[in-house]
Amino acid sequence: MRTDALPEGKVPVELLARVLDPLAPGPPEVRLGPRVGEDAAAIDVRAGTLVVATDPITLTSGDLGRFSVTVNANDVAVTGARPRWFCPVVLLPPGSTETEVEALFEGPGLVAPTLVTVASFSILFREGIEVILVLAAILGYIQTQNPQLRRPLWWGAGLAIPASLLTWFILNWVLHVAPIGREVIEALVSLLAVALMFYISFWLLRRLDVRRWMEFLRARVWDAVAAGNTGAVAALGFVSVYREGAETALFYQALLLIAQRLELWILLGIGLAILALSVIGWAIIALGARLPLRAFLGIAVAVIMLLSVGLLGNAVWELQQIGVVPMTLLGDSFPRFNRFLADLLGLHATLETVAAQSLLLLVYLAAWLYAFWWQPRGAGSWRRQGTGAG
Repeated sequence: MRTDALPEGKVPVELLARVLDPLAPGPPEVRLGPRVGEDAAAIDVRAGTLVVATDPITLTSGDLGRFSVTVNANDVAVTGARPRWFCPVVLLPPGSTETEVEALFEGPGLVAPTLVTVASFSILFREGIEVILVLAAILGYIQTQNPQLRRPLWWGAGLAIPASLLTWFILNWVLHVAPIGREVIEALVSLLAVALMFYISFWLLRRLDVRRWMEFLRARVWDAVAAGNTGAVAALGFVSVYREGAETALFYQALLLIAQRLELWILLGIGLAILALSVIGWAIIALGARLPLRAFLGIAVAVIMLLSVGLLGNAVWELQQIGVVPMTLLGDSFPRFNRFLADLLGLHATLETVAAQSLLLLVYLAAWLYAFWWQPRGAGSWRRQGTGAG
C-alpha cells in the first residue's frame, strides 16, 4: 500500500481506473455506470432514461450558485439529455455570513446590468466625443491652412487606438503581477479612477458651452499646424487620441473591478458607444453637422459622476478590509440591495463608506447647480447690465 500524498486536484486517472475496473456490473437499468472519462450516469426509468451528474465547484470563490448549476448542467447536456432538476449539497466554511448565503441564490437582476451597460457606454462615449471634437477642430484648421497635413493627422490618430488597447493590457498585467494584496490594488485603482473622473467632470462642466470648447481646441493646434511640420501634426493626432485612450483604459479597468461577472454587459456598452460615435463622428467630421453636444456631454458627465461615487465607496470598503480605514457597521439600519448592484454602486453598510460617498455627491451637486443654474443666471444678469450701459 502506497502512502504518498495525492496531488491537489482530481484523482489521477490511473488510480481511478484501478478502483473502478474491479467493480461488479450494476443493475440492468443502469445504462451508463461509473467509468473513467464519464461525468454522468444514465438510468432507465419508466418514463425513459434519467441522466444524473454531480460535480463540486473548485478554484473560485465568487458566483458559486451560477457556476454550480452551469457545471452540473453541462455534464448532463453533453450526453444529449436535457437538464431538468438540480439537487445540490452546499458546505460553507465556519464564519460564513448571511450575505454569502443569500448571494448563492442571487442573480444580477435587471438594474445592475443596465447600470453597467450605461456606465460602460458613457465612459467610451465621453472620451470619444472629446476625440471627435479635437480632430474636427484640427481638421477644420488644417483644411484652411494646409490640407496636405490631413493624412499625417489621421496616421497619428489611428496609431493611438492600438496603443490605447496595449495600455489596457499592460495595466491589467501589472495589476495581476504586482506584489501587493488584491484589496490594495483594487483600492488604488479605484481611487486613481475617482481622482481622474473628478477632474474630468469639473473640466467638462466648464466647457459644456461648445463655442468656448472649440476656441480652446483651436488654441491647442495653432502652433503645430502653423509650422507645417508633418511629424508634429502626426504627434498631435496621436497625443489627442491617446490621452483619452489611456484614461479609458484606466476607467474600464476600474469598472471591471466592481462589475465582476457582468463583463458581457460592459462589452455591450462598448459596442453601443462605438456605434453611436461612428454615426456622430461621420456627421460632425464628414458632414459638418451641428449636434446637441451639450446635452450628450451633460448626460455623460452625470453618469461618470455616479460611477466615481460607486468607485469611491468600493475603495473605502477595500481599505477597511485591510485595516487602513476604521469600520463602523450600520447593521440593520442599512437597507439590503442586490449584491451585484451593491458592488457596482459601492453600497456597503459602514458609516465611513456612506460618509465618503455622501460628501462626494454633495460636491457634485454643488458643481452641477453652479454650472446649470447659478452660472447661466449670472451670465444673463451681466448681459442685461451690458446692454443697459450701451
